Amino acid sequence: MTTTRNRPWLALALLTVLPVLAACSADSTEAPESPDTIESSDEAASPPAAVELPCGAADAAELEAVFGAGLGDGRIGTVNVTENEVTWNADSCTWEAESVEVQLRISDADDFAAGFACLEPLAIGSDLEVVAGLSDQAWWQFSGSSGAEGELRLCTGDTLVEVLIEAESGDSAVLRDQAVELAELVISKL
Repeated sequence: MTTTRNRPWLALALLTVLPVLAACSADSTEAPESPDTIESSDEAASPPAAVELPCGAADAAELEAVFGAGLGDGRIGTVNVTENEVTWNADSCTWEAESVEVQLRISDADDFAAGFACLEPLAIGSDLEVVAGLSDQAWWQFSGSSGAEGELRLCTGDTLVEVLIEAESGDSAVLRDQAVELAELVISKL
């Protein structure tokens, strides 16, 4: 039972305890940063998302800038290739417009049955030219016998990149330059 005589002591006790309680609540809302807190805040900032190749090699605007036509969404697939008794698989993406089809193929060392090989294209019935300054090794082959068909093949490290273009018509140099532009986008994302 509280009497009026005890109330001044109670008021004095509350005045003494309130600043302590206020200091405790202020400390609890602002925790000091520990090394763990700093690390976890760095981890919260996620790295940029990886580009999914081959279709992620170029977006629609980049493809239109390179080929002068909207190529739509790419179709992803896989291709099995055998040349000169060397066999490999490639992840592929194919884009199409009314007058042009572009296929991008990418293979790494794991895709080769007997180990990575950077093969010069066979160039049967087409002109073959070395493309300098693009990568470790690069070749362009072109055939204009029925429409215009070209293939850029290049090796960078142990990755093989192929850009195949089929068009109703076209000049070898123009198609080569378009293939090189697409290949440069790929190389920048490997």
